[in-house]
Amino acid sequence: MTKLRKIASRTARVTLSAALALVVGSGLICADHNQMVTRGMLGGASLVGGAGAGNASGAGNAGASKNVPYQPASLLETVASRKVTPSVTAATRKYDLDMNVVKKAVDDFQKTPDLGDKYGFAISDGRGREVSSHNADTAYTPASTLKSLTALAAVHTLDMSSTLATEVYELNQQGGQATLIIKGQGDMLLGSGISDPQHVTGRAGLASLAQETVAKLKKQKVTQVSLAVDESFFTRSMPAHMPPEYLQIGYFTPTSAMAIDQGKQFGDWQKNGVPDSEAMAYAPREENPVPAAVASFAASLNQQGIQVKQGADGKQEASASQRKAIASQRSIAVVHSAPLWQILHLTLTLSDNTLAELFGRLVAHHLGYENSPAGARKAVYDKVKKLGVDLAGANLSDTSGLSDGSALTPRTLLAVQGKLLNSAGASAWEGQPVSGEIDTTGDLRAFTDGDHGVIHLKSGSLDDVTSMVASIETKRGGVVMVSVIVNNPPSHYAASRAIDKLLVDLIAA
Repeated sequence: MTKLRKIASRTARVTLSAALALVVGSGLICADHNQMVTRGMLGGASLVGGAGAGNASGAGNAGASKNVPYQPASLLETVASRKVTPSVTAATRKYDLDMNVVKKAVDDFQKTPDLGDKYGFAISDGRGREVSSHNADTAYTPASTLKSLTALAAVHTLDMSSTLATEVYELNQQGGQATLIIKGQGDMLLGSGISDPQHVTGRAGLASLAQETVAKLKKQKVTQVSLAVDESFFTRSMPAHMPPEYLQIGYFTPTSAMAIDQGKQFGDWQKNGVPDSEAMAYAPREENPVPAAVASFAASLNQQGIQVKQGADGKQEASASQRKAIASQRSIAVVHSAPLWQILHLTLTLSDNTLAELFGRLVAHHLGYENSPAGARKAVYDKVKKLGVDLAGANLSDTSGLSDGSALTPRTLLAVQGKLLNSAGASAWEGQPVSGEIDTTGDLRAFTDGDHGVIHLKSGSLDDVTSMVASIETKRGGVVMVSVIVNNPPSHYAASRAIDKLLVDLIAA
């Protein structure tokens, strides 16, 4: 990703990092928050592909790290959950394009003042046959369009209907006392209260976990416990090129076994905010969010009549022998996250870097790669390559597109879009973010109500990057796929609007 973000509009509130997104096999591609509009979340379909069933905003200052997402103020509504249907399906899709329209759209794009000369694009029809390109094999900084690779790897690796469990185990129960081990398995969207079935964030509540635990303990007449945490599911570290100050800016939390809403430290004005919303997307993060989650659980135990003698601060780690002991036992209490497909939707809707890195780690865990950010990068890269995508020139510094050093070619992004469009069938279109439905673009993007329902996209935006991957349902009943990456444009605004116009012009192809 690139340099320090322009923060024109982060005065009164935190804006969302990268935006909406791509999700499953049918080409679900959406946009970086500052560049997009979303159709809402899937209404209940499991996003299962093949094998398995940005950025931020910030008050950038002269001394801050480079590679910060660019984005103006915008408002993303709470995650919706309604079904939508495509106007173009695999059965009705036409493949011929009006090449006169394509040529004019491309010519107009390339004539854009202040576009600069560091850009590439590739355009293909619905079969994946390339019809126009420029520097398509040149690798550029992709910004959050890199998340499309992570999403593709996830839906072809993981059971997207499965959940992330947070469990409690009991050891050494005798004389009214016991030792409890709380084990996390990657749910970084825990809530501190009762489980919330209406939102992705907080779907699993620590107060509910405590209630279930207390009910079991009281049956055994246990009134005092010691508490330890098993967070061995993930080793916790930052991707190698992720600037550490991104924790304080609110762009990223290191992947952890558990966290209450990613370890965000909300200001007073955010505390009653709506979960899953843009307004709650950015706040300073804890480098290690696990102790606070465990401490919240301990506080709930105390409130319900179970005294926590040791480990109430969440800093008592389970020993190797305790971890071995619980491996052969059933938990006494458990709460479950939202299904992975819903978490992936939220990841892409908010272009959430933390959750994108979590999905990279889950792919690595499933495939047996190293338990580290490096393992996640390699797992996503290898999975996408195995799916037949040409990764010539590609470099993944992370699985979110936030840290320095990532590079992708427009042709690679177009191939990923093609896999998403064609691999899982028309049902995946139900959850695609679509231009014109919920406008999160402020005054940056050019999409209008007249474009409603025709452009499915994922954008990326950093201070010196604007990028886009999209599937366009044409007015003639066809499909055009487009990938564009622009680096270091003289005018970020002009380049972004030029990409918008290119997509809108191609509706007539």
